[in-house]
Amino acid sequence: MDKEIGIRRVKISGPPFERGIQLGSLCRQEIENTLEAYRLVFERYANIRGEQVKRLAAPFIDVIAKYDPEIMEEISGMAEALGRPLEELVAINARTELMFMNPPRECTSIALLPEITSDKKISMGQNWDWIQMLKGSLVILEIEQPNRPTVLMLTEAGIVGKIGMNRAGVGVCLNILLAGNPKMGVPIHVILRGILNSETLGDALGTVLRNPSGGCSHFLIGCKQGEAIGMEVGFHDVEALYPAGGILTHANHFVGKRIHREDKGRLRYPDSLIRDYRALKMLEAKKHDLTLHGMEAVLRDHLNHPHSICRHPDPKIGELDEIVSLASVLMDLESGVLYAAQGPPCQHPYVPYSFS
Repeated sequence: MDKEIGIRRVKISGPPFERGIQLGSLCRQEIENTLEAYRLVFERYANIRGEQVKRLAAPFIDVIAKYDPEIMEEISGMAEALGRPLEELVAINARTELMFMNPPRECTSIALLPEITSDKKISMGQNWDWIQMLKGSLVILEIEQPNRPTVLMLTEAGIVGKIGMNRAGVGVCLNILLAGNPKMGVPIHVILRGILNSETLGDALGTVLRNPSGGCSHFLIGCKQGEAIGMEVGFHDVEALYPAGGILTHANHFVGKRIHREDKGRLRYPDSLIRDYRALKMLEAKKHDLTLHGMEAVLRDHLNHPHSICRHPDPKIGELDEIVSLASVLMDLESGVLYAAQGPPCQHPYVPYSFS
């Protein structure tokens, strides 16, 4: 697909190692961009570099393999195709965990339940905010895998799980959070893939509840049958959040009471409070007249610009600190269509992507 129109789409299939080989071959340039961007990010955000990155990533090999051997095989296949050390590919999949004390301020996410949408269908969406260097890594990835649902997601090439949905009608959005002291656990982006490998909403919630996380996050999980639940994770602690009046919004601070006392995100990124409240207020104003594409106005909102829901470059800060909306995603779980806008959604159209 013309990158001026939409994000490049790639499909992989077959056994897990072979899928990794395919992805490494098809997306060599994008994965190399991911690796280079995170080399700089690890230096800037975590003060780790070179061989130290590989040493810190190495313990996650066994953690990921124990969680899901197929995911580890897929990562190994990518490393083989690229001729890169396995630890480098593991590092980008554990990127949030490696920079746990200074994670990115990413994302505003939304779920609308059928009782308040005009078409009586569930809708999900979010803006993904991160550094501009990762623009060259974006792909829409379709993964056809034996005995598991086919996955369709927006991701940074080389990272096995991100924002998306599957053929079974399960979808997930992500918000990075910050709290407490780190503990070894399953990387957030690997858990995202576990959610997308799930056949049902219950299976998806179970993969969050049963597997201690190596980071802090909010997984907004929905299903085509019309339900959505938020899961706030503070390393090995989890709290469920439920929609109020058919709406669930989230940004980059804890909302539930269980982990709230340890929240550091709202202190570091106070715009998170504005984005979450602003999204909820705008949606409630159009209650019962909402559609999937009605979320576009929210995701294009500029209150508190440039640190708004639709985030733009801040000329007062440096390139590696300059967070922008790299992409915006809308998901129709019932119809199986993912819409993605490349870059701030106020400047780019939403392009539809369906399962092949």
